[in-house]
Amino acid sequence: MFGLGQKWVFYLLEGLNAFGCSYYFNYLFFYLRDTFGFGNKENLAICAFHGLIYAIGSWQGGKFVAKIGQIRALKIGFTGMAVFLAAGVYLSSYLPFIFLILIGWTISMCLIWPSIESLVSDNEPAEKVPSMVGIYNVVWAAGSAISYFIGGAIYEHLGRLSLFWFPPIIHIGQLLILGIALRKIINTETHSQNPKEQSPSETNEKPVDKSTAEKFLRMAWIANPFAYVAMNTILAVIPELAKTHGLNPTQTGLFCSIWFFARFAAFIVLWRWTGWHYKFGWLITAYLMLIGGFIIILIVPQLWIICLAQIAFGWAVGLFYYSSLYYAMDIGEAGAEHGGLHEAAIGIGILVGPAIGSISLYTMPDKPHISTYSIAVLLTCSMFWLVAVYLKGAGKNAACQKL
Repeated sequence: MFGLGQKWVFYLLEGLNAFGCSYYFNYLFFYLRDTFGFGNKENLAICAFHGLIYAIGSWQGGKFVAKIGQIRALKIGFTGMAVFLAAGVYLSSYLPFIFLILIGWTISMCLIWPSIESLVSDNEPAEKVPSMVGIYNVVWAAGSAISYFIGGAIYEHLGRLSLFWFPPIIHIGQLLILGIALRKIINTETHSQNPKEQSPSETNEKPVDKSTAEKFLRMAWIANPFAYVAMNTILAVIPELAKTHGLNPTQTGLFCSIWFFARFAAFIVLWRWTGWHYKFGWLITAYLMLIGGFIIILIVPQLWIICLAQIAFGWAVGLFYYSSLYYAMDIGEAGAEHGGLHEAAIGIGILVGPAIGSISLYTMPDKPHISTYSIAVLLTCSMFWLVAVYLKGAGKNAACQKL
């Protein structure tokens, strides 16, 4: 339905969505700390709650999008996020309403990502899809990185309530952009209805057999949710971590966005360079970087060491996310419903990590690092699971899976 020349609008909507969503959700933990006195265990519990809603919402959201269409889903999603957040301007001083706002915002957001994921690759020749997915990853990573980088300054200088009125302005703008662009697209489509033919891939890569491709997709589907286990645990405890290091919100945004920009850089590299495709060594090395970076960020007191750990951590989570989308696309798992499953797996990661961290702190409050150690053990176990999947029948495909 939509050609490459028209899809710029979806990338624009994607970048704006990443910016607005990242600002609200990531700095919500600062709001909860400053307004309700939340510490790590409470913020981790809130994050786990969001993960539960996100997993269920994305799973069902992908099916809903496939049923009603991506454009209609985008309109509903943008409207829902704007309305629920705007209500927070008046209701956010009451904790029960914080939960209701978070639920409504999360469910609305669950319609957005599956829609955009499928729209950017719909009706594209096979050789174009990897590039479209690459651009998709780069755009949302850039939006998230910029949002965290300047989000601390927005939160500190525009006030806490900006959390509830600033993102709705973005979402209303997205509705206007979508409406204007859609009229132009429809007018163009009425004059050009020639479907694109699937042409053979122009890549120089040697094709891999289906069993190898499916194996790497399974490994990516293991790695990516566990990357979100680590990421969201870190995001939930950053307000207390910032207090420990003497950082105000503005300084926190500048310093703690390093791994966001590292992920953004990783997406550019992985998009333009294909040497990592179907190479187990890249996955296992990234897993070690994920675990090491996670522990160092949360425990080591020296900021310069944390800076280096963030770079390694950002590369690792970037590789896992890119792998999950690329391998699914490469074996033909596309569309809004698959996008919903992809996001649902992310939601499970957002649920599991913070839930374990929160429970650990509630049961052993005298051990402040118990949540870090518990999740590090979980990440290590998941790494062994990844290795087990790789080794199962590895001999059959050794030629395609060399380190």
